Amino acid sequence: MLLELKLASSFLDIASHTVEAERRGSLCTDALKSYRTVIAALPAAPLSSTERSDVDQQLDTLRTRLERFGVIVASSDGSTRKTG
Repeated sequence: MLLELKLASSFLDIASHTVEAERRGSLCTDALKSYRTVIAALPAAPLSSTERSDVDQQLDTLRTRLERFGVIVASSDGSTRKTG
């Protein structure tokens, strides 16, 4: 799970330095897929409270970064939101 979050963060790091809009969009899509993978796996993950807190914090950070790129992110209750 932590590896998937790191991968998503790396996609967004690259996207933030990419001038080509199509490539940036593709990287954001890949980051969103990783985000959704973690969200889907989270309920069954045997995490300690500390680990869960760390994952939740990383998910929040990732969601904020995705939204800065204009990506609509579904929250844990299934609703969507877009900032800006």
